[in-house]
Amino acid sequence: MISNKNLFLDVFRSKGYTKQDAEIIYKDFVDTVVQVTTQFGRLRLPGLGTFDVVKRDARTVIHPTTKEKVVCEARMYPKFTPSSNFKKIVRDGFSKSYLQVL
Repeated sequence: MISNKNLFLDVFRSKGYTKQDAEIIYKDFVDTVVQVTTQFGRLRLPGLGTFDVVKRDARTVIHPTTKEKVVCEARMYPKFTPSSNFKKIVRDGFSKSYLQVL
């Protein structure tokens, strides 16, 4: 398995960037995704998917060990929905023809 950071490093190194440049670009990309998603509630990246901020309502749950009822407060959480093209590529297997789908 390859990490996101290593993926960015590989891509940017193949284009002639240094490791330090790739790390800065990766950090800026992640920071921008988080900032835009939290500020506007949605970020759509065509060909990849959509990041949303979703509200989870307050609810009562039972603690599994103590069996005590606990109230979980309402909160916001991030959600990612892959694009239909991305799902198709994963479902059908990756090949060089994936660029035709995008």
